[in-house]
Amino acid sequence: GVIMAEFCEGAIALLVQSWQELWPLAAEDKTGLRVMLQVLDSLRLLFAVLPSLRGGGVVRWRALERQAGAACRVLMASFPMEPEDCLPASQFDLRRSNSVMLEIVTAGLALGCAG
Repeated sequence: GVIMAEFCEGAIALLVQSWQELWPLAAEDKTGLRVMLQVLDSLRLLFAVLPSLRGGGVVRWRALERQAGAACRVLMASFPMEPEDCLPASQFDLRRSNSVMLEIVTAGLALGCAG
């Protein structure tokens, strides 16, 4: 439990940092968008695991909750992704990225950490 919570906390922080670094590049490079979609998929998987970690220690959960909340705020600031944000993106890629962002933020709201 504790090890998994620490892993998720660190992974979320790293993925959010990657998202913030990739955001300016996505408008210039289709590879950047593909990596951003992978970051979103990874965050979605981590957010799916979070409910199972809620039963652990309160201090660890609060730290994880803060990190998840920060991730949600970063994604909400990026939403919705528009064609000018990712010039070479297809409409499918844009719909997919916006859909996954909503899925992650919704999961954060359900956990009470996306406020």
